[in-house]
Amino acid sequence: MNSTEPLLIPELPLFPLSSMLMPDGVLQLKIFEQRYLTLTKECLRDNKPFGVCLIHEGAEVGLPATTHETGCLGYISDWEMPHTGIFHLRVKGGARFRLLHKTIDASGLQRGHVECWAEPQRGENDTLLQSLLQKIIQTLGQDFLIQPLKYEDPVWVAYRLAELLPVPNEFRQQILQAHHSDAMSEIIRDYLKSSKY
Repeated sequence: MNSTEPLLIPELPLFPLSSMLMPDGVLQLKIFEQRYLTLTKECLRDNKPFGVCLIHEGAEVGLPATTHETGCLGYISDWEMPHTGIFHLRVKGGARFRLLHKTIDASGLQRGHVECWAEPQRGENDTLLQSLLQKIIQTLGQDFLIQPLKYEDPVWVAYRLAELLPVPNEFRQQILQAHHSDAMSEIIRDYLKSSKY
């Protein structure tokens, strides 16, 4: 495969969630459903990621949910099992992907054939958004963030603002799907104007 061809991952286990994972972001998960215990054990055993997709219709538990087609690879960076049948996971966000097609097994675990996307293109840094993010992180602290902090990277700034601003998940999904930092910044600026943040 040459460098211009997209990376395809067959049979990627999928985790539909009502929360989102962004590239270089962190998500804390409590795992207890059998299908996701299977997913966790498989990913730990084989040292491989799973796919986090925002739920479009349905719920995290019960019948398999319908998700958005764009998601984010999740890598288990830390875990513990406080009780039998329960995992606590710390998950780091990797590359974005597009779901090409999926299967659902008897347990309800979804697996997808996915195409990983390249990182968004980068334009000029948006100094207003950079300053806003710095103020937010100064207030909240940075222990929950993956180091190093990349304030000079407009893509990183947009992803972190999408995580930290009190915005609907559909807004975050727009940021995840954007292919250029200028578009990401425009989405955030439009939100800030409309919300009078």
